[in-house]
This record gives sequence, structure tokens and C-alpha cells, in this order.
Amino acid sequence: MRFSVLAPLALASVLFSAGALAEPLNYNQIQLGADARREINNDTLNAVLFTEDSHASPARLSAVLNERMAAALKIASQHGKVKASSGQLSTWPVYDNNQRVTGWRGRAELRLESRDIEQASQLIGQLQNQLQIAQVGFSVSDEARRKVESELIPQAIGAFRDKARLIVQALGGRDYRLVEMRVDQAGQPGLQVFRAQRAMKAGAPMMAAEAAPSFAPGVSEISVQVQGTVQTAP
Repeated sequence: MRFSVLAPLALASVLFSAGALAEPLNYNQIQLGADARREINNDTLNAVLFTEDSHASPARLSAVLNERMAAALKIASQHGKVKASSGQLSTWPVYDNNQRVTGWRGRAELRLESRDIEQASQLIGQLQNQLQIAQVGFSVSDEARRKVESELIPQAIGAFRDKARLIVQALGGRDYRLVEMRVDQAGQPGLQVFRAQRAMKAGAPMMAAEAAPSFAPGVSEISVQVQGTVQTAP
């Protein structure tokens, strides 16, 4: 009988000890972060050009806008290093003082993207005899961004380890163990160098063809942030 009583008690003691060992050690934990940053030249141009017009018929207005976009896309197709695509197409009614519809106005957009900034600039200059510039911006291509991030990740993790070691030693610890870590990538967007202030008024003459505009692509900052928790070792 004594054996049958002690055996469950011994088993319970073993289970309790195993459970206690499985409990996470939550004391002496430190949360910290570090990062690595680098400026990189923007290598991609993104532009939006547009045309606006008015007409008494919304159907005719849409047809006119589509014709202009088709002509612009045909010109853009001659520049193999520039990706061109149709953007937004919208029409809206024009009202008089008595809230009666007196006509229709519309806008169509053309979007350009290219890593050949010189060729894209030439195309923009060529298109300005029929389209206006809405905005031009610059960014870092995915390929260039991934390359820089792959170089920054080890640097950011190294900075995290150095900071963790410094903090632990300042607290009197000898070493630390990593509890968790998160690595994030970020980057400042490219500089927008031009934005149209207002649309061309109805009936205004198209601007004359211009030479290729001169743009300054600028730089973007690519960064990798490391956030994590470490636990001091006595």
C-alpha cells in the first residue's frame, strides 16, 4: 500500500519539475534596436502626363481624349527603354449658375516609367506638344534596393549585437542570449521634382514642342532596422 501511495506523489513531483523547467525565463530581458542606412542614387523615373478638354457631348469628349492617348502611346512605343501605360480617364459635367449642365470636361493620363532617365526625358519633351506634365518623380529600382538591403542586413544585425553586448556589460552581465529579433526594411521615397499647379484652361493653345527637360534624380535613403529582445546571462 505504501508503494501505491508514493508512486503517484513521485510522478506528480517529476511532472511539476519538468513544468517548472519549461517555464520561460522572463527576467533580465532588454528590448533594443539598431539600424544601418545608406544613401543611393535614384535610378528610375516615374512620370504622369495628361491632357484635358471640353465638349458638349461626353461621348465625343471621351473619343477625343482616347485619340490623344493613342497618339501619345504610339510615340512612346518608339522608345524601347520607356514603359508607357494609360492612366486614369475621367469626365465630369460642367454647370452654369443655375446648376444646369452646359457641357462636359475630361482628363486622360499617360504614365511613364524608365531606368533610362535620358531617354525618358527626351520622350517627355517630345510629348509636351500635346500633353502636360502632372508630376515627375524618382525612385530606386527593386533590383538596386534588394542589392543594398542585402548588404545592410549584416551591418544592422552587427550593430544590434554590439549594442546588446554594451548594454549587458553595463548592467554587470557577462553575456546574453537572443530571445527574439525582427528585421525590417524601409526607404525614403524619391524626390518629386515637378508637379503641375493647375490644368490647362479650356480652349487654351497647346504649348509648343520643347527640348528634353533636365531633371535631377537625387538620392533615396535605404535603411534596415533590427528590433529585438535579449536576456542577460549571469
